[in-house]
Amino acid sequence: MHVFLIFALLVLLPGVSPAVQGRYSVGDWVSWTSMRQINDIEEHLNVLYLATDGGIARYDLLSHRWKTPLTTGDGLVGRRILAIYLDPATGDLIYRSPQGTSSFMLLNERNRPWYQPTPEAQQRLANPARSGGPYRNTLPPYGYHFSTDGVLVDKDLRRYWAVGQVADFWGNTWLGIRGVGLGVIEWDTARLRILPYSLWNDDLRALHHLDDTFWFVGPGAINVHNRSRDTWEKFEAFNTYDLISDDVRDVVVETTYVWLATSHGLSRYDRLGEQWRTFTAFDGLPDNDVRCLATDTASVWIGTTFGVARLDRNTSRVTNVSQRLVTERIIYDIALTESTVWVGTDIGLRRSLDRGETWTGFTGGEPILDASVFALAVDGDELWCASRLGVVGYDTKRRTAERYPAPIFFAADTVTGPAAQFHSILSADSLLWLGTDRGVYRCDRRRGYWRVFTTEDGLIDNRVFDIELDGDYLWFTTPRGVTRFYWNNPYRLD
Repeated sequence: MHVFLIFALLVLLPGVSPAVQGRYSVGDWVSWTSMRQINDIEEHLNVLYLATDGGIARYDLLSHRWKTPLTTGDGLVGRRILAIYLDPATGDLIYRSPQGTSSFMLLNERNRPWYQPTPEAQQRLANPARSGGPYRNTLPPYGYHFSTDGVLVDKDLRRYWAVGQVADFWGNTWLGIRGVGLGVIEWDTARLRILPYSLWNDDLRALHHLDDTFWFVGPGAINVHNRSRDTWEKFEAFNTYDLISDDVRDVVVETTYVWLATSHGLSRYDRLGEQWRTFTAFDGLPDNDVRCLATDTASVWIGTTFGVARLDRNTSRVTNVSQRLVTERIIYDIALTESTVWVGTDIGLRRSLDRGETWTGFTGGEPILDASVFALAVDGDELWCASRLGVVGYDTKRRTAERYPAPIFFAADTVTGPAAQFHSILSADSLLWLGTDRGVYRCDRRRGYWRVFTTEDGLIDNRVFDIELDGDYLWFTTPRGVTRFYWNNPYRLD
C-alpha cells in the first residue's frame, strides 16, 4: 500500500520529469531554448552551471564542450532560473525560479520531491554570484570593446553586463555575460573569449540540416548549430549585408546554398562565399511574403501568399508559374516527385505535370483534400497530405488512399472543440508523424496504432511547427525552442 502511494505521488507531482515516471531514459528528450540571458553561474566537479531565462546550461571544463541543457522538459519547475547553488553534501543542484526553490538530482536528472532548502542554500540563492569587474585591463574579443565603466559593448553598441565569475583550476576566469552567454578570460593573455551557446530566439518555425549543420529559423531568428564542432552562430537582418529579413518561415540547407523563405522575399546564403542575396517581387516573385520552399536539381520552387514561382538554378532567374488554380492563393506547402509538383493551397491540393506550365485540382476522390491543405510529405510512391479535414495518404502508382478524418482521429477533448491544427507531416519507416498545435501525433501504420506526444512526455511546447528526421532522432520546432527525441530507442516500446 505504501509503495503504491509513493508511486502515485511521484506521478502526480508537478515538475517531475517523464524519466522519473519510468517511461523514458535520460537523454531520450532534450530541448534547447534561448539561454543568452544569464542570471547566475556556479562550478561543480569541473562543470559550469549557468542559470538562464531558458533553463540551465552546462559546460564541461575538461572536454571543452557543452553538455545537454536542463529545461522544463527535464522536469525543472519553471523556465526562468534566477539563481543556483550546488549542495556539497548531496551533489544536488538547488535552484530558484519565480515558482520557488527546488532541488534537481544531477545523478539521475530528476527533481527531488519534498525538498527543504538548508540555510546555506537559502543564503546563496538570495545572493546570486556577482561580477568582479569592471574588466578594463582585459582585451575584448573582435567586434567588441569595453566602455569607460567596464561594460562589454558590441559593434552595434549593445551593452552586456557580466553577472558572475568563477575561477577554474588552471587560473582562467569564467564569466556569465547577460545577453551574450559564457565568456572566459584566459590567464596567459588576459583576453576575453566568448563561447556562444543556444538559440538566439525561442520562437522557431522550421529547421533543416545537412550532415552536422543545423539551421533553426523563425521570426527574428536565424540560428546555425554545428554539432561536431559544438558551435552556435546567428544571423540578424539589421547588421547583415543583403539579408533583408530574418523573419523566416522555411529553410532548405544544401552543400553550396541555404535557401530561406522570409516575409520579405527569398533569401539565398552562399556557404562558400559567405554572401547573401534576396529575391523579391522585383525579380519575379508573385509576392514578397514567402511561406514555403522545395528544391530539385534544376529549380527552387517558391510558395508565397499570392501564388507559386520557380527559380532556375543555372540562371538565377525567377519565373512566376502561377495560373488560375494557384494564382492569388496562399501556398502552404510544396512537395516534389519525379514528374509532379504538388502544392497545398488554401482551397485544396493542386498539381502540375509539366513543371508549372499548367495546373489542375486534385482530390483523388477524397473529400479531405477538397479543403485547405497545410502540409505535404512524399515517401516513395506515397503522397501524404494534412488538410483542415484530416490526413490522407495517396499512393500515386496504385491510386489507392489511406484516410484519417479529423473528427475521428484528431478531435478535441470536448465535443464541440475544434480538431487539431496541422503544421507539418513526415512519413518514414512505416511511421507517420504530425506536428500540430496539440503535440505530435504518431501513427504506427503496421500496427494501426496512434499515439500523441506532448509536454507530459518531454516536448518543450505542444505547438509543433516542423519535424526533421535525423537517423534515430527526431527534431521538433516550437515557439519555446527545439526538442530532440530519441524515437528509435531499442529499449523502449512506445
